[in-house]
Amino acid sequence: MIKLVVFDLDNVIIDGEAIDEIGKLANVEDEIAEITEKAMQGEIDFETSIKDRVKLLEGTSVEDIQKVADELPLMNGAEDTIARLKEEGLDVAIISGSFDIVAQTVKDKLGIENAYTNSFTVEDGKLTGEVTGPLVSGSKLDILKEHIEGNDTSLEEVVAVGDGANDISMIESAGIGIAFNAKDSVKEKADVVVDEKDLTKVLDEIINQLSTDVVEDDETEQVEEAEEKAEESTEEAEKPKKDGLPESDFVLADTMEGVRKQKDEKEAEIAKVTEEREEFNRIAKEQRKIRDELNASLKENLNKAIEFRNERNEINKQVEEAKKARNEANNKIRNLEWSSGKRDKIKIENEIKKIDKIIETRVLDIKKENQLVKNANDLRKQLMEIHEDESVKGEAQDLKKLSEEEHEKVIEFSEKAQAAHEEMLKYFRKTDDIRTAADEAHKKFIEARKNASAKHEEFKSILSDIHVINKKLGSNRPRKRRSSSNKSSSSNGNKNREEKERAEEIFDKFGKKTRNRNTKKGSNAFFSAVIILIVAIITYTAITKALNPIINEMCMDKAKNIATIISNEEATVIMDKYTYNDLITIIKDGDGNVKMLQTNTKSVNQIMSDIPTKIVNKFEESERSNITIYLGSVLGMKYFSARGPKMNIKIANVGNVDTKLESEFVSEGINQTLHRLYLVLTCEVTILTPYSTIKQKIDNQVLIAESVIVGNVPDSYYNLVTKDVQGDSVRLID
Repeated sequence: MIKLVVFDLDNVIIDGEAIDEIGKLANVEDEIAEITEKAMQGEIDFETSIKDRVKLLEGTSVEDIQKVADELPLMNGAEDTIARLKEEGLDVAIISGSFDIVAQTVKDKLGIENAYTNSFTVEDGKLTGEVTGPLVSGSKLDILKEHIEGNDTSLEEVVAVGDGANDISMIESAGIGIAFNAKDSVKEKADVVVDEKDLTKVLDEIINQLSTDVVEDDETEQVEEAEEKAEESTEEAEKPKKDGLPESDFVLADTMEGVRKQKDEKEAEIAKVTEEREEFNRIAKEQRKIRDELNASLKENLNKAIEFRNERNEINKQVEEAKKARNEANNKIRNLEWSSGKRDKIKIENEIKKIDKIIETRVLDIKKENQLVKNANDLRKQLMEIHEDESVKGEAQDLKKLSEEEHEKVIEFSEKAQAAHEEMLKYFRKTDDIRTAADEAHKKFIEARKNASAKHEEFKSILSDIHVINKKLGSNRPRKRRSSSNKSSSSNGNKNREEKERAEEIFDKFGKKTRNRNTKKGSNAFFSAVIILIVAIITYTAITKALNPIINEMCMDKAKNIATIISNEEATVIMDKYTYNDLITIIKDGDGNVKMLQTNTKSVNQIMSDIPTKIVNKFEESERSNITIYLGSVLGMKYFSARGPKMNIKIANVGNVDTKLESEFVSEGINQTLHRLYLVLTCEVTILTPYSTIKQKIDNQVLIAESVIVGNVPDSYYNLVTKDVQGDSVRLID
């Protein structure tokens, strides 16, 4: 039984997105629309999207916003739909991430009592760019549960109508979830899909469900009523209850005996259909319970994952702050060294080297050579006279100590961030498993519900036929008194029955031998059929056993090829956004020598989080996951490779994609080293063939960045797994 209908606001009750229209006042409609679309598709979380959009509205006048709210058009059919729902005695509410200024205007127009929305923060009549409310960080399902707690209403008695990703939580959990002109991700979770911008189509679905509920509640009464019609008067029999039942075109038998037989048959049919319908209803309730329990668990795991993600992000901020402090100290050190006389010393040393090289490599007259020697000696005297500023030198030492301390912080915080990231991934993987199971339960729920509805329609059709039969029986009831003609008819009937019995005796005696012969022939035919069947089974088993290993090997090769292509494609798309310098920081000492290579934890973590999700989604969407193998290929002959019967193969259940970062250093010449950065992807696929199910792990290594490092390969690394030139994998620093 439906008690509550809850609507989203934007693009559902009103024809448009309120914040997009408000954005036009601040000339930021394009930026807002872009963020809105990402949120509706589920690409970014709603909290981030709403805060980012409202921030763009800073300084907008509340008075101007009210004018926009007054002019926003209602969705086609909104007024009629809300009015009819209230006439039916249903509670109507709005739960939306939109804003109270808009919601209040809509409430006044339609007479809706309850609306749960967010609020702008206002100072001096203008927006501050901040937003508050229960739906900034909370879910619509949480708000819905709070609303129904005090209203003696359960989730199964709720209809939820929405169009965006933030509506999924209440659409999945409600008794009936309706996707109204929604995104594909929402349609997949809904019980009913409406693709017309007309709310009366939603109303039709709700009214239809109300009618179904009435019929289901009154089923027993109707059956009993149908059975009692034979005992009612003719006047009552001519007025059968028709509420919710289709018109019957049932053709009655010519005799009352035939009509009674028809009634027995229909009563047996309706009993069977009722039993089947109840079984489907039981399955639907069972799967809904499983789905709801899984969704509750999903939310808990997702919250945990988000908690660790937020922790990682906060730690990464500390990493960035420590890096900034360290780099500032290093820059100050370099500036102090130059200002303390080091610049002059290096200049003089270079001049001396130049003179010495001329003397060593050129043939000079003695006069010119003596002059060059004298110049070099003069420069050496100047070099000896240069003294570095001791105070500056001391300051440089302090800065160096500070730099080392900040670098230790970088290492410490990065390790904590990595630990939080790994915990986040663990919960995200668990969330994916739960979501898969919940989706499967939801599919079974929808299937059982559709089957139950079909059986209910069959039930109503049979019940209509029973009404027709009962009307006939009720208007032609046999009388208690019989006339003489009836008596005569009765005696004639007895005589006919005696003659029929004698005829049957003669037939049994005459046909006994014939039946025996036919039985013998039938037995022989039966045994022949059994022998043929056994031979066929043995032949099929032998062929299957011989071909299975070859077919399985071909399937595994196909699966590996497809998985590798998809992994490469998705890794390439994501890695186009990053350069080598985005991922690796090269740290040098004061002399310019390479001291350490360090990964950019934030960028690397983002990549290792994004790529598995992209690969799984691509695998599910790709047509390449459905492949065909010609059985002629198993012969190993080129002519038959694309001939013979086709075998359809499904590659599914990618599961989790594990990622690992590896490095490789290869000598590129004197004092030069080529550094390659690889992403190692491991996924598990399930290959479904007509003969077997195969699980296979597939590894793929993708080159994501490379660069030539001038100098020796460093002795220190941070968060890098490296390969030496021979290819052995070694973790240098964890």
